[in-house]
Amino acid sequence: MPDNVVNASGYIRFIKCKIQPILSDSEILAICAKIESGRLKPSIKTHREHVRHVTTIVEEKQRPADVNSCPKCGKPMMLKTARRGPNQGKQFWGCSGFPRCKMFSQKL
Repeated sequence: MPDNVVNASGYIRFIKCKIQPILSDSEILAICAKIESGRLKPSIKTHREHVRHVTTIVEEKQRPADVNSCPKCGKPMMLKTARRGPNQGKQFWGCSGFPRCKMFSQKL
């Protein structure tokens, strides 16, 4: 594996193997200040909005996927016919979001 490719258990080891500083202390402080300036003021209102947002995301992920929707982007799948290559003329289910989404399923 290349040095910059890690799996889930290799993050800490990868980070610790880096000893050359990439950012100066002043750059780190400037980045932290920028992040802080963009944060919302902690309040009951922002907390409720955050909880509502997270709940919506969880509900969407738990909702059973429509059989005819793309598992990658959620757009409808369409029955398409291969125009070239070894499978020319054969049909397959492809995402209607192609070429942005290149998901396809088993050929028929």
